[in-house]
Amino acid sequence: MRLSKPRKQGQLGISMTPMIDIVFLLIIFFMTVSQITYVNDEPLELPQLAGTDDQETSTFTINITSEGSIVISGRTVSLSETLLFVGQELSARGGDPSQVKIMIRCDHRRSSDLVNELVRKLSELGIRQIRVGVQVSS
Repeated sequence: MRLSKPRKQGQLGISMTPMIDIVFLLIIFFMTVSQITYVNDEPLELPQLAGTDDQETSTFTINITSEGSIVISGRTVSLSETLLFVGQELSARGGDPSQVKIMIRCDHRRSSDLVNELVRKLSELGIRQIRVGVQVSS
């Protein structure tokens, strides 16, 4: 005596039991993880971090006009004065070159020879965080 219905040869059936098992396991997992996260995040008054004023990085912007003039904070300076200003900023940060960031903005009509020389001189000072400002064309 046969208890199951005979299947037709052309039909394929998809068993949903493994899919339902996986869904229930995922629900249980996420419920457990959310409860653990809630337990670990106890509301506390944490202490303030003090003494990090000298560890802030300094951003130094150098502008190069189309005529080749170097402008820092509204003042036109020479290349040697620029390096002097950067050196002063470097010594104010404890001589740590990683604490000084340089942003170079150059007019697009100017050739890159001055920018290349400036980057070379800055890298001799040990400064590696140098950005060149560009404008995104739309």
